[in-house]
Formats: sequence, C-alpha cells, structure tokens
Amino acid sequence: MSSDAELIGRSLRGDTDAFVEVISRHETVIGNYLARRVGRQAAEDVLGDVWVAAYESRASYDRSTGAALRHRYRRRSSRAVRRVVRTP
Repeated sequence: MSSDAELIGRSLRGDTDAFVEVISRHETVIGNYLARRVGRQAAEDVLGDVWVAAYESRASYDRSTGAALRHRYRRRSSRAVRRVVRTP
C-alpha cells in the first residue's frame, strides 16, 4: 500500500486516482469530526470544501513528514468550521 506522501506525489504528477485514494483514507474521520462540530448536513458541504482546498494546496505538503497529513486536514477542517459557525 502506498503512503499518503507517495499518493500526493503521484497526484502532483497527474495521477488523479491517487488523490481520490487519499480522500477515501481520511474522509470518514474528517467527516465525523465535521459532523460533531456543525451537524451532518453542513458537514457534507464543508467536507467538499476541505477536499478542494487540500487538492489545491497539495504541492505545499511536506512529503517527508508523511504521517502528518490527517492532522493537516483536521486543521483545514477546523478553519472551515469557523467559517460556517460565523456565517449568520
């Protein structure tokens, strides 16, 4: 099985399926985190935003750290939650 870092590298080289695999590895944990914070319905919308932002910023990911990817997505999710909570 490829590491997240290897998948990100493949994604940067044009392998779109590689990023889909990264999403499938982390979507349940991140989705559950979001659902606890903003409810299931809003979490689905926010989760999409998180993955778009993650895809767009994947080149800045330090692939030498490997295991930190879930933490990075969690931080990105927290920022998205703050935006949702602030919206009237």
